[in-house]
Amino acid sequence: MTPCDLETENGEVEVIEWPNNPVGVSLCTSIITPSGLDGPSKAVLMLHGLGDSPNSWGREGVVELWLSAMDSGDIPPMRIILIQGNKGYWSNQISGTEQYRDWVLWAMTQLIQTNEIQGSGHHILGVSMGGFGALSIGLSAPHLFSSISALSPTDLSIATKATPKNSVYTHVFGAPIVRPYLAALDPRELLLRGEGHSQSISIVVGSEEPPKFLRGVQRIEALLPEYSLDLEVKKVEGGCHCWQNTWSAPSNQWLIGRLSDSLEQ
Repeated sequence: MTPCDLETENGEVEVIEWPNNPVGVSLCTSIITPSGLDGPSKAVLMLHGLGDSPNSWGREGVVELWLSAMDSGDIPPMRIILIQGNKGYWSNQISGTEQYRDWVLWAMTQLIQTNEIQGSGHHILGVSMGGFGALSIGLSAPHLFSSISALSPTDLSIATKATPKNSVYTHVFGAPIVRPYLAALDPRELLLRGEGHSQSISIVVGSEEPPKFLRGVQRIEALLPEYSLDLEVKKVEGGCHCWQNTWSAPSNQWLIGRLSDSLEQ
């Protein structure tokens, strides 16, 4: 068993182990192909949260929900890509060999070269740590990702100031935290520098989440009056940092609706 193993009733699952990659340790990827899909397709790339694994998207019912939306015609058939990111914050370690950001882009390139997915027009989705990764990587790679969704993305500026010695952060971003490096990856900073104008961006957050999630999303939302962005935020009243309500089926259905709208434009 690997962190990428899962079962689905509406598609075929292929698990790939890549021992040679930019991180330097063996990592896995799941490729879920909807029933009846043949040839290269667009992809939905899903980035998991801190301390979780790729198969959490299956365990929480997200994979089946997205496959059902494809089956019903709400969105076109696309391959779903689940990728292992451990606790690397989907970023390149500032002084080490763990290059998780490069790993994501490298894996997508491999799948493009093997004709499993198309060369552009993909969607990237992440939760918590993965929400940060989806925004940071997606905004920096518009040639790959035409749309981005984030469930409670971590604002690492807020998080690292609150607990600057937390080993989860210092392992990736330096001890002490190298602020200019972190700022270069920060989604809000990327938007301020002009990224995201050609992409559809959707964010979900719960009203009861800690500041590194709720306040972080509010800081991004505050850019809307001044910047011309296709960016919408759904705030779940009473929502916690959890699958129970904030990241549940209604939120994913809203994200699917947003993706459908962007594909029709």
